[in-house]
Parts: sequence; structure tokens; C-alpha cells
Amino acid sequence: MTEKETIKDLEQQANNTRQLMDRLNRAAYGMTFDEALRIGGKSDRPKKERKSKDMGEACMRGWLYRLSEAAHAAGKWPDGNVPLTEEEAQQLYRLWEEFDGSMAEFVGKYL
Repeated sequence: MTEKETIKDLEQQANNTRQLMDRLNRAAYGMTFDEALRIGGKSDRPKKERKSKDMGEACMRGWLYRLSEAAHAAGKWPDGNVPLTEEEAQQLYRLWEEFDGSMAEFVGKYL
């Protein structure tokens, strides 16, 4: 095996591993690791890079889960249920995209 073939094999193995992890994460958490970073790891990136016009169902579920956990911790939604219509959730998400702060700060300001 040449060095070039070894590199190609390693790249293919890395790609297969990433695809497998994406499938496992989507099954377990409703989103891939990259999607979780886009909605949760927002403070490291400028606003322009983290805006998304169309949020998929998995992203919405993940974001609503984080919102409900923060709201529950703040005593806003004690039963843990999300009392929002789909339209209200999307409006809050648009506010979240522009918000520079933690989820707890967002909950304190908007819920």
C-alpha cells in the first residue's frame, strides 16, 4: 500500500465514522453534532455565521428542549411542558438568533 492509498483509506474511514455518528446522534438526540453546535454553540461565532433562515424539525426540537430545560430551571414552566404554538416557537427562535447571551438570560428576558 502506498502513502497515497493509506491517506485515501483513512479519509474514507473518517467519512464513514462521521456518517455513522450523525445517524446515531440523530436517532438519540434528534440532531447531528453539527446541528447541535449551530443552535447551542452560538457564542463562539459572529451573528452572521449562525443565522439560519430555515430550521429543520430536528433543530427545532433540540432548541425547544434546551429552552424548556432553562425555563423549568428558572421556574417559568414548572411542569416542563412547552406552552407555545409552532408560530410562537418560531418567533422566539428568531429572537434567539439575534440574542447575545446564554439560554438562561434569554429565558429571563423573553419568557
